[in-house]
Amino acid sequence: MINKAPHSLCLFQLRLHRHWFLGAALMGVLLIVAACGDKAPQKITPSSGYFTFLDLGKDTVYSNAVRDFMSAELGTDSISTRTVVDLDVNYPAFLKQHFDRLHQLNLQLNDAKGARVEHDTVKLMYRYIRKKERPFKYVELMFSGIDGRPLYFKIRAGKEGGDILDTMRAKHGPAQTFAWRENTGTTHFWEKDDEMLLISQVLDRFGEPEYRIMMYFVGNIERLIETEKARIQQREDERRKSGQRAF
Repeated sequence: MINKAPHSLCLFQLRLHRHWFLGAALMGVLLIVAACGDKAPQKITPSSGYFTFLDLGKDTVYSNAVRDFMSAELGTDSISTRTVVDLDVNYPAFLKQHFDRLHQLNLQLNDAKGARVEHDTVKLMYRYIRKKERPFKYVELMFSGIDGRPLYFKIRAGKEGGDILDTMRAKHGPAQTFAWRENTGTTHFWEKDDEMLLISQVLDRFGEPEYRIMMYFVGNIERLIETEKARIQQREDERRKSGQRAF
């Protein structure tokens, strides 16, 4: 008579091992899913600059961590590289009339005849800001693609922008203020070293208050211009030397 007990024991052990393996595999998958799921964005170092927006300022360096942080704060972004850099705001010739230093920089960044001039940049845009606690209608962050430093921040807010203006007054003191031609708007501004903050009050197309906020990091803009000029000069020197070697 054949003893079936050892055979049955082997089958039991096989099933037990198989169940253990399947359980371990399932646990591994769950751990991987948990690790790859939604996670808190990496914290960024707050800027030590004079004017900041959500802790970003003149010495912030663009990175994936910065982009993740801003997406967590403002929602989905739109990213562009090698873009036009137009510093003007509010209406054509606004900078020419009121801020000559910025106007002169804008002339160096753009072609006088209107030809498109692209720069080594990274631009983040937030058009559909669904965070209820954020009063912004539009946010645009422009960074240098060379050293990662911000060039300017452009922000639009609705009537809640009045609270932002009050906050800036409390933080930075009284602003310098001027009315636009025909009293179509008013601009308040602060200037500290190589940083400028402008907050303009206007009425939108529906007659509702709108606040247009511009942070210009002038030193970073100048650095971008000088670096690009040096690159152009280097290419010209290499081209000239190449022509000389040909003969």
